[in-house]
Amino acid sequence: MKLLTLLAALSLLSGCVQYTGTFTAHERLTLIHSTVFGNERTRTIPRGTYSTSFKFSSKNKIKLTFKSGGDDISVKIKLPAGTKLPEERGRFSIPANRSGQRNNVEGFVDTVRTEGDLVRRFEACSYTTYRHDCRVICSGGVLGCRQVCSNYPITFYGEREVEYRQLYTNRTLRLEVVEPSTGEVLGEYLGENNKVQRKYIYEGMCI
Repeated sequence: MKLLTLLAALSLLSGCVQYTGTFTAHERLTLIHSTVFGNERTRTIPRGTYSTSFKFSSKNKIKLTFKSGGDDISVKIKLPAGTKLPEERGRFSIPANRSGQRNNVEGFVDTVRTEGDLVRRFEACSYTTYRHDCRVICSGGVLGCRQVCSNYPITFYGEREVEYRQLYTNRTLRLEVVEPSTGEVLGEYLGENNKVQRKYIYEGMCI
């Protein structure tokens, strides 16, 4: 149950990042599902291992999908207000008496960024310019003629020389669903988000 709070908090911590990973329930867990009308329903996660993803389904809700070879189990969770989690790296704890769930959630977020080698190459490019063009339109004889001018877009295609490095960002989320009174770990989640961006160092003219 706590998994829902943890994942919701994680979403606050890392914006619209979507994580995919594996959740292992060491025993049957019950999660609270928030409906589109704001009502609450229970969702049961049987004991087992699930391919699990979560993403924003709206501005203040996340959607968790548990897959295990059969029917998917989807849970929409309303994000708790005032949750503070590390944005890049650090540990956090969400106690049951704060979240309203049955279990505590202990988590760790880590972000690793690396740069690739410098790449020099030519790549396709395009640019658009505008040509001012005038023409005479006549209707009803010569006396009905008038000049009409417009700016017409013209797109040119070519190549340009570039230098860039690939930027790799790996975000990892580790969660433990913990029974408050005994400290027993009832469930564990490991999710990742990998992103690749191109950092341009030089961009030549498009010719």
